[in-house]
Amino acid sequence: MLKTLMRVLLSACLLFQFGLAQAHDYPSRPVKLLVPFPPGGPTDVLARLVAQKLTDTLGQSFIVENRPGGTGTIASSAVAKAAPDGYTLLVASTSSHISPYLLRNSALDPMKDFTPVASVVDGPIAISVHPSYPGKSVKDLIDLAKANPGKYTYGTNGIGGTYHLEMELFKQQFGINLEQVPYKTSIEAINALVAGEIPLVYAPVGAVMPLVRAGKMRLLVVLDNKRYPDLPNVPAMGEEISGYQRIPTGLNFYGPAGLPPAISRRIHAEVVKALQSPDVPPKLKEFTFFGIGTSPEALAEQQVKDYAIIAKAVKAAGIEAQ
Repeated sequence: MLKTLMRVLLSACLLFQFGLAQAHDYPSRPVKLLVPFPPGGPTDVLARLVAQKLTDTLGQSFIVENRPGGTGTIASSAVAKAAPDGYTLLVASTSSHISPYLLRNSALDPMKDFTPVASVVDGPIAISVHPSYPGKSVKDLIDLAKANPGKYTYGTNGIGGTYHLEMELFKQQFGINLEQVPYKTSIEAINALVAGEIPLVYAPVGAVMPLVRAGKMRLLVVLDNKRYPDLPNVPAMGEEISGYQRIPTGLNFYGPAGLPPAISRRIHAEVVKALQSPDVPPKLKEFTFFGIGTSPEALAEQQVKDYAIIAKAVKAAGIEAQ
Protein backbone atom coordinates (compact mmCIF):
# COMPACT_ATOMS: atom_id res chain seq x y z
CA MET A 1 0.00 0.00 0.00
CA LEU A 2 2.77 2.39 0.95
CA LYS A 3 4.71 1.54 -2.20
CA THR A 4 1.62 2.18 -4.32
CA LEU A 5 1.05 5.54 -2.64
CA MET A 6 4.68 6.48 -3.19
CA ARG A 7 4.44 5.58 -6.89
CA VAL A 8 1.30 7.73 -7.25
CA LEU A 9 2.96 10.68 -5.52
CA LEU A 10 6.10 10.28 -7.61
CA SER A 11 4.05 10.18 -10.82
CA ALA A 12 2.14 13.30 -9.76
CA CYS A 13 5.38 15.13 -9.00
CA LEU A 14 6.88 14.14 -12.35
CA LEU A 15 3.75 15.29 -14.22
CA PHE A 16 3.78 18.57 -12.31
CA GLN A 17 7.45 19.18 -13.12
CA PHE A 18 6.84 18.22 -16.76
CA GLY A 19 4.00 20.73 -16.91
CA LEU A 20 6.22 23.44 -15.41
CA ALA A 21 8.93 22.67 -17.96
CA GLN A 22 6.38 22.89 -20.79
CA ALA A 23 5.06 26.19 -19.44
CA HIS A 24 8.58 27.59 -19.17
CA ASP A 25 9.24 26.84 -22.85
CA TYR A 26 5.74 27.81 -24.01
CA PRO A 27 5.18 28.83 -26.72
CA SER A 28 7.93 27.41 -28.90
CA ARG A 29 5.87 27.50 -32.12
CA PRO A 30 2.81 29.37 -33.46
CA VAL A 31 -0.48 29.11 -31.52
CA LYS A 32 -3.88 28.87 -33.21
CA LEU A 33 -6.84 30.77 -31.76
CA LEU A 34 -10.07 29.36 -33.20
CA VAL A 35 -13.05 31.72 -33.37
CA PRO A 36 -16.54 30.27 -34.05
CA PHE A 37 -17.70 33.39 -35.91
CA PRO A 38 -16.97 35.04 -39.29
CA PRO A 39 -14.27 37.71 -39.65
CA GLY A 40 -15.14 41.28 -38.74
CA GLY A 41 -17.47 40.63 -35.80
CA PRO A 42 -16.79 41.66 -32.18
CA THR A 43 -15.37 38.24 -31.19
CA ASP A 44 -13.03 38.24 -34.17
CA VAL A 45 -11.85 41.79 -33.49
CA LEU A 46 -11.22 41.01 -29.82
CA ALA A 47 -9.37 37.79 -30.64
CA ARG A 48 -7.10 39.60 -33.10
CA LEU A 49 -6.38 42.40 -30.64
CA VAL A 50 -5.32 39.99 -27.89
CA ALA A 51 -3.52 37.74 -30.37
CA GLN A 52 -1.33 40.62 -31.51
CA LYS A 53 -0.43 41.48 -27.93
CA LEU A 54 0.46 37.87 -27.15
CA THR A 55 2.55 37.71 -30.32
CA ASP A 56 4.42 40.85 -29.31
CA THR A 57 5.16 39.73 -25.74
CA LEU A 58 5.82 36.01 -26.26
CA GLY A 59 7.73 36.13 -29.55
CA GLN A 60 5.58 33.52 -31.30
CA SER A 61 2.68 34.09 -33.66
CA PHE A 62 -0.84 33.76 -32.25
CA ILE A 63 -2.91 33.15 -35.37
CA VAL A 64 -6.67 33.70 -35.43
CA GLU A 65 -8.61 31.16 -37.52
CA ASN A 66 -12.33 31.78 -38.15
CA ARG A 67 -14.38 28.59 -38.19
CA PRO A 68 -18.04 29.64 -38.06
CA GLY A 69 -21.01 27.33 -38.23
CA GLY A 70 -22.81 24.59 -36.36
CA THR A 71 -23.80 26.85 -33.43
CA GLY A 72 -20.11 27.01 -32.55
CA THR A 73 -19.50 23.27 -32.84
CA ILE A 74 -17.06 23.41 -35.77
CA ALA A 75 -14.50 25.48 -33.86
CA SER A 76 -15.28 23.84 -30.52
CA SER A 77 -14.91 20.31 -31.89
CA ALA A 78 -11.55 21.17 -33.45
CA VAL A 79 -10.24 22.42 -30.11
CA ALA A 80 -11.68 19.48 -28.17
CA LYS A 81 -9.83 17.08 -30.48
CA ALA A 82 -6.54 18.99 -30.40
CA ALA A 83 -3.50 17.96 -28.38
CA PRO A 84 -3.63 19.45 -24.85
CA ASP A 85 -0.42 21.41 -25.27
CA GLY A 86 -1.66 25.01 -25.51
CA TYR A 87 -1.12 25.37 -29.24
CA THR A 88 -4.81 25.22 -30.18
CA LEU A 89 -7.19 27.40 -28.16
CA LEU A 90 -10.83 28.45 -28.47
CA VAL A 91 -11.95 32.08 -28.13
CA ALA A 92 -15.67 31.99 -27.41
CA SER A 93 -18.43 32.59 -24.90
CA THR A 94 -19.73 29.81 -22.68
CA SER A 95 -22.77 29.60 -24.93
CA SER A 96 -20.70 29.04 -28.06
CA HIS A 97 -20.33 25.32 -27.39
CA ILE A 98 -23.73 24.26 -26.09
CA SER A 99 -24.42 21.60 -28.70
CA PRO A 100 -25.09 18.89 -26.04
CA TYR A 101 -28.27 20.82 -25.20
CA LEU A 102 -29.31 21.01 -28.85
CA LEU A 103 -28.05 17.78 -30.41
CA ARG A 104 -29.08 14.38 -29.03
CA ASN A 105 -25.92 12.65 -30.25
CA SER A 106 -23.49 15.50 -29.71
CA ALA A 107 -19.88 14.39 -29.45
CA LEU A 108 -19.09 17.38 -27.24
CA ASP A 109 -19.38 17.68 -23.48
CA PRO A 110 -18.58 21.29 -22.52
CA MET A 111 -17.80 20.33 -18.92
CA LYS A 112 -15.40 17.52 -19.83
CA ASP A 113 -13.90 18.37 -23.21
CA PHE A 114 -12.39 21.78 -22.44
CA THR A 115 -9.99 23.36 -19.97
CA PRO A 116 -11.09 26.86 -18.87
CA VAL A 117 -8.10 29.18 -19.26
CA ALA A 118 -9.28 32.78 -18.76
CA SER A 119 -12.30 35.06 -18.97
CA VAL A 120 -11.02 37.75 -21.30
CA VAL A 121 -13.68 40.41 -21.84
CA ASP A 122 -17.37 41.09 -21.46
CA GLY A 123 -19.63 43.69 -22.99
CA PRO A 124 -23.26 44.78 -22.87
CA ILE A 125 -25.98 43.20 -25.00
CA ALA A 126 -29.15 45.17 -25.64
CA ILE A 127 -32.64 44.88 -27.01
CA SER A 128 -32.72 47.52 -29.71
CA VAL A 129 -35.84 48.64 -31.56
CA HIS A 130 -36.83 50.32 -34.79
CA PRO A 131 -37.71 54.03 -34.36
CA SER A 132 -41.33 53.23 -35.29
CA TYR A 133 -41.75 50.70 -32.48
CA PRO A 134 -44.22 52.23 -30.00
CA GLY A 135 -42.71 50.80 -26.82
CA LYS A 136 -40.41 52.97 -24.73
CA SER A 137 -39.57 50.51 -21.93
CA VAL A 138 -39.48 46.85 -20.95
CA LYS A 139 -42.92 47.28 -19.39
CA ASP A 140 -44.20 48.62 -22.72
CA LEU A 141 -42.68 45.64 -24.52
CA ILE A 142 -44.49 43.23 -22.20
CA ASP A 143 -47.80 45.10 -22.43
CA LEU A 144 -47.66 45.36 -26.22
CA ALA A 145 -46.82 41.66 -26.59
CA LYS A 146 -49.70 40.67 -24.30
CA ALA A 147 -52.16 42.92 -26.13
CA ASN A 148 -50.97 41.73 -29.56
CA PRO A 149 -49.89 38.07 -29.24
CA GLY A 150 -47.74 37.02 -32.18
CA LYS A 151 -47.75 40.45 -33.81
CA TYR A 152 -44.23 41.50 -32.88
CA THR A 153 -41.12 39.67 -34.03
CA TYR A 154 -37.53 39.86 -32.90
CA GLY A 155 -34.29 39.11 -34.74
CA THR A 156 -31.42 36.96 -33.45
CA ASN A 157 -28.22 35.35 -34.68
CA GLY A 158 -29.90 31.94 -34.99
CA ILE A 159 -32.03 29.27 -33.33
CA GLY A 160 -30.42 28.04 -30.13
CA GLY A 161 -28.06 31.02 -30.04
CA THR A 162 -27.49 33.22 -27.01
CA TYR A 163 -30.05 35.86 -27.94
CA HIS A 164 -32.76 33.35 -28.81
CA LEU A 165 -32.34 31.62 -25.45
CA GLU A 166 -32.29 34.96 -23.62
CA MET A 167 -35.64 35.97 -25.10
CA GLU A 168 -37.18 32.56 -24.39
CA LEU A 169 -36.42 32.97 -20.67
CA PHE A 170 -37.94 36.45 -20.85
CA LYS A 171 -41.06 35.20 -22.65
CA GLN A 172 -41.53 32.37 -20.18
CA GLN A 173 -41.27 34.66 -17.17
CA PHE A 174 -43.98 37.02 -18.44
CA GLY A 175 -46.13 34.69 -20.51
CA ILE A 176 -45.81 36.68 -23.72
CA ASN A 177 -45.63 35.66 -27.36
CA LEU A 178 -42.93 37.16 -29.56
CA GLU A 179 -41.90 35.32 -32.71
CA GLN A 180 -38.22 34.84 -33.45
CA VAL A 181 -36.81 35.61 -36.90
CA PRO A 182 -33.41 33.86 -36.99
CA TYR A 183 -30.58 35.24 -39.12
CA LYS A 184 -27.13 33.84 -39.76
CA THR A 185 -25.38 36.67 -37.91
CA SER A 186 -26.21 39.58 -35.64
CA ILE A 187 -25.24 41.99 -38.44
CA GLU A 188 -27.91 40.52 -40.71
CA ALA A 189 -30.50 40.88 -37.94
CA ILE A 190 -29.48 44.50 -37.33
CA ASN A 191 -29.73 45.32 -41.04
CA ALA A 192 -33.19 43.74 -41.14
CA LEU A 193 -34.33 45.98 -38.29
CA VAL A 194 -32.97 49.10 -39.99
CA ALA A 195 -34.84 48.06 -43.15
CA GLY A 196 -38.06 47.83 -41.14
CA GLU A 197 -38.45 44.06 -41.56
CA ILE A 198 -38.48 43.42 -37.78
CA PRO A 199 -39.19 45.76 -34.84
CA LEU A 200 -36.78 44.33 -32.23
CA VAL A 201 -33.31 42.80 -32.24
CA TYR A 202 -30.92 41.31 -29.71
CA ALA A 203 -27.36 42.44 -30.46
CA PRO A 204 -24.12 43.68 -28.87
CA VAL A 205 -24.26 47.36 -27.98
CA GLY A 206 -21.01 47.98 -29.84
CA ALA A 207 -22.55 46.68 -33.07
CA VAL A 208 -25.58 48.97 -32.94
CA MET A 209 -24.25 52.23 -31.47
CA PRO A 210 -23.37 53.86 -34.84
CA LEU A 211 -26.96 53.25 -35.97
CA VAL A 212 -28.36 54.45 -32.65
CA ARG A 213 -26.38 57.68 -32.99
CA ALA A 214 -27.68 58.05 -36.55
CA GLY A 215 -31.27 57.76 -35.31
CA LYS A 216 -31.91 54.53 -37.25
CA MET A 217 -32.65 52.50 -34.11
CA ARG A 218 -32.80 53.02 -30.36
CA LEU A 219 -31.74 51.08 -27.29
CA LEU A 220 -34.62 49.81 -25.19
CA VAL A 221 -32.72 48.02 -22.40
CA VAL A 222 -29.27 46.63 -21.60
CA LEU A 223 -29.31 42.95 -20.68
CA ASP A 224 -27.58 43.07 -17.34
CA ASN A 225 -28.35 43.62 -13.68
CA LYS A 226 -26.86 47.13 -13.65
CA ARG A 227 -26.54 49.97 -16.10
CA TYR A 228 -23.56 50.16 -18.41
CA PRO A 229 -21.44 53.14 -17.24
CA ASP A 230 -21.15 54.64 -20.73
CA LEU A 231 -24.95 54.45 -21.24
CA PRO A 232 -26.30 55.91 -17.99
CA ASN A 233 -29.68 56.76 -19.54
CA VAL A 234 -30.42 53.25 -20.77
CA PRO A 235 -32.06 51.06 -18.10
CA ALA A 236 -30.74 47.61 -17.22
CA MET A 237 -33.00 44.57 -17.41
CA GLY A 238 -32.25 43.80 -13.76
CA GLU A 239 -33.87 47.10 -12.80
CA GLU A 240 -37.07 46.09 -14.57
CA ILE A 241 -37.25 42.38 -13.77
CA SER A 242 -36.87 40.80 -10.34
CA GLY A 243 -34.58 37.75 -10.40
CA TYR A 244 -33.31 38.45 -13.92
CA GLN A 245 -30.82 35.81 -15.15
CA ARG A 246 -28.51 36.67 -17.99
CA ILE A 247 -27.30 34.18 -20.57
CA PRO A 248 -23.48 34.42 -20.47
CA THR A 249 -21.92 36.29 -23.39
CA GLY A 250 -18.42 37.19 -22.15
CA LEU A 251 -15.52 35.94 -24.26
CA ASN A 252 -13.20 33.34 -22.77
CA PHE A 253 -10.12 31.31 -23.67
CA TYR A 254 -10.47 27.51 -23.56
CA GLY A 255 -8.01 24.73 -24.24
CA PRO A 256 -8.61 21.03 -24.78
CA ALA A 257 -9.28 18.81 -21.77
CA GLY A 258 -6.09 17.82 -20.02
CA LEU A 259 -4.24 21.07 -20.64
CA PRO A 260 -1.54 21.19 -17.92
CA PRO A 261 -2.43 23.72 -15.20
CA ALA A 262 0.98 25.36 -15.53
CA ILE A 263 0.28 26.17 -19.19
CA SER A 264 -3.25 27.40 -18.38
CA ARG A 265 -1.82 29.75 -15.77
CA ARG A 266 0.90 30.94 -18.15
CA ILE A 267 -1.65 31.80 -20.84
CA HIS A 268 -3.92 33.45 -18.25
CA ALA A 269 -1.05 35.59 -16.94
CA GLU A 270 -0.17 36.75 -20.46
CA VAL A 271 -3.81 37.52 -21.27
CA VAL A 272 -4.06 39.66 -18.13
CA LYS A 273 -0.85 41.43 -19.11
CA ALA A 274 -2.27 42.08 -22.58
CA LEU A 275 -5.50 43.51 -21.16
CA GLN A 276 -3.48 45.85 -18.94
CA SER A 277 -1.49 47.30 -21.85
CA PRO A 278 -2.18 51.04 -21.98
CA ASP A 279 -3.53 50.96 -25.53
CA VAL A 280 -5.89 47.99 -25.06
CA PRO A 281 -8.71 49.40 -22.82
CA PRO A 282 -9.43 52.31 -25.23
CA LYS A 283 -9.64 49.85 -28.14
CA LEU A 284 -11.94 47.57 -26.17
CA LYS A 285 -14.12 50.55 -25.31
CA GLU A 286 -14.61 51.27 -29.02
CA PHE A 287 -16.53 47.98 -29.17
CA THR A 288 -18.08 48.48 -25.69
CA PHE A 289 -15.94 45.66 -24.29
CA PHE A 290 -14.16 45.79 -20.96
CA GLY A 291 -11.35 43.52 -19.77
CA ILE A 292 -11.88 40.86 -17.09
CA GLY A 293 -8.91 38.49 -16.88
CA THR A 294 -10.61 35.90 -14.63
CA SER A 295 -8.43 32.97 -13.56
CA PRO A 296 -8.85 29.39 -14.86
CA GLU A 297 -10.23 28.30 -11.49
CA ALA A 298 -12.78 31.11 -11.28
CA LEU A 299 -13.89 30.52 -14.88
CA ALA A 300 -14.39 26.81 -14.15
CA GLU A 301 -16.63 27.67 -11.19
CA GLN A 302 -18.59 30.23 -13.18
CA GLN A 303 -19.30 27.96 -16.11
CA VAL A 304 -21.07 25.46 -13.83
CA LYS A 305 -23.56 28.25 -13.03
CA ASP A 306 -23.67 29.38 -16.66
CA TYR A 307 -24.62 25.96 -18.00
CA ALA A 308 -27.41 25.66 -15.45
CA ILE A 309 -28.91 28.90 -16.86
CA ILE A 310 -28.42 27.68 -20.44
CA ALA A 311 -30.14 24.37 -19.69
CA LYS A 312 -33.07 26.29 -18.19
CA ALA A 313 -33.26 28.53 -21.27
CA VAL A 314 -33.20 25.60 -23.71
CA LYS A 315 -36.08 24.03 -21.79
CA ALA A 316 -37.99 27.32 -21.84
CA ALA A 317 -37.47 27.52 -25.61
CA GLY A 318 -38.92 24.06 -26.03
CA ILE A 319 -35.91 23.08 -28.10
CA GLU A 320 -35.70 19.32 -28.37
CA ALA A 321 -32.35 17.74 -29.09
CA GLN A 322 -32.21 16.70 -32.73
